[in-house]
Amino acid sequence: MPNQIQTGFEFQAIFQEAAIGIIVTNSSFEIILSNRFADKLFGYDSIELLGENISLLIPLF
Repeated sequence: MPNQIQTGFEFQAIFQEAAIGIIVTNSSFEIILSNRFADKLFGYDSIELLGENISLLIPLF
């Protein structure tokens, strides 16, 4: 179990500090996760994006 916890922390660190914007959606195209770079790139806070459809950021999607 400790290895899973450590892996989770490592993922979060890599995800949040990535030098590219990363947005994760579910099968309904609702945003479930975004990193700091994506938030800054699109001008939103992560909390504002949660649950929004990806078409908010990519209108022609």
